[in-house]
Amino acid sequence: LPNISMKSSGFSMRYQLCIRAALASARMEPVFCVLGESAGVAAAQAMLEYWIKENGSDAQREASRMALAAAKNDLPGVLAALDAGVPADAEGSSGYTALALAARWGRMEIVELLLARGAKADLATSSRYGATPLMEASRDGRVEIARKLIAAGASVNTGDRYGDHALNWAAYFGH
Repeated sequence: LPNISMKSSGFSMRYQLCIRAALASARMEPVFCVLGESAGVAAAQAMLEYWIKENGSDAQREASRMALAAAKNDLPGVLAALDAGVPADAEGSSGYTALALAARWGRMEIVELLLARGAKADLATSSRYGATPLMEASRDGRVEIARKLIAAGASVNTGDRYGDHALNWAAYFGH
């Protein structure tokens, strides 16, 4: 990674492996394994910023920035992207939408904003699993966000690429 020294970064081996896996696979799912842990946010942010700069169209880069802002609970960043014309359900280079990441990480205020600005509650990502925001909320036990998404039109019967529904996701991850 340019401008990131893994040896002197202070990142644990797990974080380094996640970043290297993301680079090697040309997909961003591995980097999201560190977003939920405060020590990993810096690593994930550095990787995502690099990915955004190097990959995708201008529209994908802007959508990726908005998704990163949603994951980091950066409401002003999400608002700025929306006000600049990024569609509420735009998909970034990672295959994730801001709504899917906000649902996953429990960012209720951002979920509400994105839904109010036209994000589709049942839009599957083009990530590896093809998860919906409801599946992402279910995997981490985000009950209130799941209720909000269902009220906004998310179907509990929608399956991911492998046929698993939000209930399967919740059960698999212990909720």
